[in-house]
Amino acid sequence: MLPYIRSSSSRDADRSEEMSVSNASDVDNEWVEQDEPGVYITIKGLPGGKRELRRVRFSRERFGEMHARLWWEENRARIHEQYFFLFLPAQVILPQNSSFIMNCPQILVFFLLTCSAILFKLYYPQEQDGSIIVVEKNVGLNYGLLGDNLPSPSKVISFYKSIGITKIRIFDPNTEVLNALRGNTNISVIVGVKDQDLAALAAREEAVKDWFAINIEPFLADVNITTITVGNEVIPGPIGPHVLPVVQSLTNLVKSRNLPILISTVVDMSNLQQSYPPSAGMFKPQAREQLVPVLKFLSQMNTPIFVTIYPYFALVSNPDHVSLDYAIFENKYPVFEDGLMKYTHIFDATFDAFVWAMEKEGVMDLPMVVAETGWPSAGRGKFTTPRIAGTYNRNFVKHVESSKGTPKRPNSSIDGYLFSTLTRIRNQLVLNRILDCTILLI
Repeated sequence: MLPYIRSSSSRDADRSEEMSVSNASDVDNEWVEQDEPGVYITIKGLPGGKRELRRVRFSRERFGEMHARLWWEENRARIHEQYFFLFLPAQVILPQNSSFIMNCPQILVFFLLTCSAILFKLYYPQEQDGSIIVVEKNVGLNYGLLGDNLPSPSKVISFYKSIGITKIRIFDPNTEVLNALRGNTNISVIVGVKDQDLAALAAREEAVKDWFAINIEPFLADVNITTITVGNEVIPGPIGPHVLPVVQSLTNLVKSRNLPILISTVVDMSNLQQSYPPSAGMFKPQAREQLVPVLKFLSQMNTPIFVTIYPYFALVSNPDHVSLDYAIFENKYPVFEDGLMKYTHIFDATFDAFVWAMEKEGVMDLPMVVAETGWPSAGRGKFTTPRIAGTYNRNFVKHVESSKGTPKRPNSSIDGYLFSTLTRIRNQLVLNRILDCTILLI
């Protein structure tokens, strides 16, 4: 089990928290040992020669936050055994600018990941009934690599395995990640084609074959690659016209070799010219030009379109008319009716607006997979807090688990991926930087 993390606003606050667990005589009986470079263990002597683990500190120079968490997961049992500790409350100080304190033996963790990342089980420390939500097979994780001091892919994949993750999405065919996935065929993988590669791939079918031979073929034997997505949210836009020819070429290639790999693309809700009410959903002219031919081809292949849905943006762009509860699945009663359909959550309304827009173009019953969703935990005022982010992610998982679908597609399970696993520190894109969210794990 992982511990529960609570934050303090400064190093001084951090030190005051440390002192709050001990009285003066306790401090006299404490000392520090270095377990390995950058890991400092504070020990307290108890009557009868027994010892208690009080806290573990990680050096910021040697550990990023995720690295520290993984180290604690891997070494916790050894530390207790090696130093003969009683299993009493202790603290783990993580290497962050805003200090975090982990109460070691408690069973909860406020695990800071980039938005999407629900890992195996979700829990609210405020709840008293002990209810637990287990993520089921339709929820996966995005695994991005833009950041500093990130743990190695092998450690991340081991972490996924330890918490039962069976579906991930990577944004490009990263060799180190794919090598780390070798032999882990219980984890299905979506691999993205880089946006910057699309023009060259669209120009020549031989270039598509070469790309596949270099980036995918070496891993087919022992990596469970289930889908290749061509570009990430490039429709509508200048790169958008390249998507269809690359999707077609890759589809022909995998079919010629009888490979069970789906070929699709990822698009966002900016393709919608109108989304309210959902039945009025329609695409923008440029989206009709670039996206609709892709949708019709995918429909012929019975391959889903991958979409990104972020209710957070709907809330902050129109806070006078969009309530927080409506955005984070907390409403108990419908907010509005669209014909015979009643909408309680903005996620469903957005999803269905896209479905309606497809149907207006003659694309019927095309499956949709939510490639990204999540909520920021900081950086944008009162709507970006760990509590709100945790609520959204937890409720998204509950929504998926319910298999209720949406009003437009009832009793149809939603397939979705949370964004994402690792905190991105130095992103050039503001969007990714503000999509930091908090996940609660046990």
